[in-house]
Amino acid sequence: NCLYCVEKTEATVQKTKIINSRYPGVYATETSNPSIKACELDAHLSNGIWVNDQAKGTYTNCHIHDNQKYGLNIGGSSTPSFKDCEIYGHLFTGIAVNDQASGTYTNCHIHDNQSNGLNIGGSSTPSFEDCKIHDNKKEGEPYPGVVVINSSNPSLKACEIYGHLFTGIFVSDQASGTYTNCHIHDNQ
Repeated sequence: NCLYCVEKTEATVQKTKIINSRYPGVYATETSNPSIKACELDAHLSNGIWVNDQAKGTYTNCHIHDNQKYGLNIGGSSTPSFKDCEIYGHLFTGIAVNDQASGTYTNCHIHDNQSNGLNIGGSSTPSFEDCKIHDNKKEGEPYPGVVVINSSNPSLKACEIYGHLFTGIFVSDQASGTYTNCHIHDNQ
């Protein structure tokens, strides 16, 4: 890892390029609470940011792109906050929220990932507001913009979801969600 935060760490990192490692660019775990501001995370062989094991953290104005797995992988009952971030160009999903995680995602731009923009599972309850989720697709593969499964219950408010090769939002497997004032258009 380039930045590994454990055991209640409260590190602050600003205006830094975190690039090109075998592991996640930032790995926050074990109730850590980092503050990551105006950073670029790119070209990792794993996730751009992995938040796990009840970690928190505030991530503001970051560019997370072109990583080999997920842009953001949030799990283990974690509750991070992402604001004004751009998440794009990943080989998998832009943001994966699983394993009873939640967190808030405000004014984020999730686009041009090679799978779903959002994949929410494992009884997770994240909140997305004023986010743009678009053009997440791999040539010939019918991925929805947002997938909600496994008893998850997200909230999407004032989000725009468009340009996917399948539905804008796909809900299955005892999942639900609240979708308020969203603009869902031009999906196939």
